[in-house]
Amino acid sequence: MHRARALFPVILISAFVALLAASAPATAKPVKCKGSKIPVTVGKRTTCVPIGKALPKPKQGDPRVADLQESLPFARFGAAGKRAERKLVRVLPRVLARIDRRAAERTATLGPTAFASACSANGPLDAEGSIGGVGIAASGDNGAQLTVRIKGQVYRLRFATCGGTAGLYVPECPRASGEVSARSRGSIEVTDELREDDRVLFRQNTSIDTVEKGRGQVGADAKLDYLDYGQIKETFIVATGGIVHRGKVERQVRIDMRAGGYDPAGTSVKASGDEKASDGADGFASAVKYAIRDYRFAEKGGDFLHTDGWTTFGRNRGAYCAEPVFSPPSETLKLKKGERGQLGIYAKARADGGKAAGAKWTLLAPLNATFEPGSSESAGPSFSYTVTNAPAGGRVQVTVKFTSTAGVGEKTWTQPTEPRESVNHIEGTIGGETSQTAAVGPPSVQKWSGTAGFDLFAGGVYMLGSGSVSIELSGTDSSGVTGCLQSGSAQAPLTSGSMNVTGSGPEGGPPFDYSIQIAMPFVAVKGTRHDCPSGAAMWEGTQFDAVPLWSLNVTGEQSPDGLTFAGSETESFGGLFQERHWNLLGKP
Repeated sequence: MHRARALFPVILISAFVALLAASAPATAKPVKCKGSKIPVTVGKRTTCVPIGKALPKPKQGDPRVADLQESLPFARFGAAGKRAERKLVRVLPRVLARIDRRAAERTATLGPTAFASACSANGPLDAEGSIGGVGIAASGDNGAQLTVRIKGQVYRLRFATCGGTAGLYVPECPRASGEVSARSRGSIEVTDELREDDRVLFRQNTSIDTVEKGRGQVGADAKLDYLDYGQIKETFIVATGGIVHRGKVERQVRIDMRAGGYDPAGTSVKASGDEKASDGADGFASAVKYAIRDYRFAEKGGDFLHTDGWTTFGRNRGAYCAEPVFSPPSETLKLKKGERGQLGIYAKARADGGKAAGAKWTLLAPLNATFEPGSSESAGPSFSYTVTNAPAGGRVQVTVKFTSTAGVGEKTWTQPTEPRESVNHIEGTIGGETSQTAAVGPPSVQKWSGTAGFDLFAGGVYMLGSGSVSIELSGTDSSGVTGCLQSGSAQAPLTSGSMNVTGSGPEGGPPFDYSIQIAMPFVAVKGTRHDCPSGAAMWEGTQFDAVPLWSLNVTGEQSPDGLTFAGSETESFGGLFQERHWNLLGKP
């Protein structure tokens, strides 16, 4: 979680009163502003005001100083009162810095909820010290009393900062969607007194309550796109002489965290109540600067709560905000040389366990395998890998480094390797079909299928060891004369053939070139004519010998792994069409 300042003073509402003086009467219809103008509502009237006039630019400064300065009433009592105010304001940053140091020490020890006590500006005081002619006495962990003495009169400011004034805690990690939301509620209680001797000449009590919200949006590069910052501030003043003022201001602004500046979209201001309780342009400008700074701390690291940010690689402490989830997981396979596969990845958010909406990936330091592509900008990419080496007891591995809407991360995918067993036998199925156009009727067809087994002879040469083929006739009589249909079959053993398998590169790895040559048997296929057409009845039931038109001589083929040998080929000339196919598998 991260610390930011609460109680961000609002813009000077009196400036809007003049802008709204000539506006139209109140209406229930919402006002839509164009261009760089934003809706500003004072009371029940809304007008469109240029964003540059409605909202001051962010600037350095502590918004609490502006709140406390705004509460000071002494300037109305002449030159001495103005002098007293200048002295008090001059030392306020140093006093608040001391309070912050105590807060940081307690937060580091007790956690971010260490300041949940009741808020009171009138608690017991420590011994008084002095800074620049101003008496300083601490009041507990979150308050102080400041005293200035001028010509027998005492000007006293006593305050306590409570609740969210100690910090708006930005989460350490974004959600999977890239959202980083924070909320805080805090208050400042102030008592201002003008005294002479033991008499109170004037007293004013001011209560400032602030609710603030931040919603950052993170992109696929893990950096903030924008920050929506909202603030509701209520001020209540009661003073000597029956003075009572109450005011409320609600402000919503979108900050472009890439280019800087405000985005008019979603930006608005709404004020109600007494004008005198709603000033503070400088305080708001400082508050926005604090919000930007604190979200940057959470993003990049660098403060006492966020040593590392969600964009920090090589973290000093704690886990990354996002973790890659691999499919298949590490250590679940045993990979062999030449094997190919797919590695799927997505980024899992630590904040909510969801899948990051956007991510960018880089693959680094591959070992014993190649991976393609080397990078991706998909939320859930898939990478192809080919094992190039598989020593016994070795590893295929690759380091994944990524950014995402859930933060950055880095992890290595690993799988054990084992040497490939020698392929001593290759076997499987073969087949094909020959089709010849007939003058009348359907084509004449010979369809054949079989099995073949090859045994290793030497150096990638395999000799046929077993096999057989069978053939069936269909379609029109192959003589092309009768127009009858044909049927018949035959089978025969395979007696001669070979395969040649050659690996690539000096290591003889994948892919593997191969060829197949099988001497097909020459047998007569006893065919029978049937369903003869009119005029050819004399041929019905007669038999004939058909010459088998089968062959299997394969060259120039490749196996991706040296284990699977599958493919097909076709050729045609004139009215003859031939198709051949094979599906063989290597075994130890």
